[in-house]
Amino acid sequence: MNIIAIIVTYQSNLQVLREIIRVLTKQCYLIIADNSLAPADRQSVEDCLMTDGGAYIPMHGNRGIGAAQNKAIALAWSKGAEAVLLLDDDSIPPPDLIDHLRICAQRLGGHAVVGANAVDSLGREISNARHVPGNMPECRDMMSSGALIRREIFERVGSFDESLFVDGVDFDWGWRARRAGIALHLCRATSIQHRLGEGDVAGVRYPSPVRHYFQYRNILRLMGRSYVPWRWRLSQMIKLPTKLLLIAALMPQKSRRLQFAFAGIWDAMLGRSGPWPAPRKSDTKR
Repeated sequence: MNIIAIIVTYQSNLQVLREIIRVLTKQCYLIIADNSLAPADRQSVEDCLMTDGGAYIPMHGNRGIGAAQNKAIALAWSKGAEAVLLLDDDSIPPPDLIDHLRICAQRLGGHAVVGANAVDSLGREISNARHVPGNMPECRDMMSSGALIRREIFERVGSFDESLFVDGVDFDWGWRARRAGIALHLCRATSIQHRLGEGDVAGVRYPSPVRHYFQYRNILRLMGRSYVPWRWRLSQMIKLPTKLLLIAALMPQKSRRLQFAFAGIWDAMLGRSGPWPAPRKSDTKR
């Protein structure tokens, strides 16, 4: 199976990115779709590919995760890829990641999306299938980082929803895949550490302030889609108001965070999508 890896970059830690590139290019060909805002930042990301090689796609601004992934995936298909491996720009993959994912995909008959096991900084599994036994359990939600998607599956499901911009892009695609009869499976033989937010208050991870806008807006938008699992919808009905209380009581920059959260609620009611209307570089760090 010819696999091409795809990374979307945005305000990346260049030292970490170089290490990701070094590890990945020993396993497969790599495409980077770069959402960097400044020309100097784009040049720095492109320079990271100079040693190990790969394709570089400048998005000429932050176009969102979905748009960058769609463009990179189209290039991967044009280069003859049979499958793509999606990865974040801040988690170094293990050196045998692709071998394990390929084996899992073959054991499942090539008819499923296979994802590396998602763990936190302490090595604890964070997927919704963490209580399900087995080496390749089926899961409800898809995390894009570490997901191996065959071409025929992607073309059957369709592109990532670019209107969501950031949060929920991978979950939405995974639920659409399940609606199309495609299973999502974890491969516990390999794992990738996921960064959950930028800080921690009372054991709750929190993101940059502007991410509250995307989280509230997109979660409310997704709730209205028929293929979204009811259990997820019900859990969000509890989590969304609870998170507002946590922001108000515990989180730093609480007034700014609440402004973004309520703006997201308002824009969801108005049916708005895409980027934050006037993003500032300091606010849009993922």
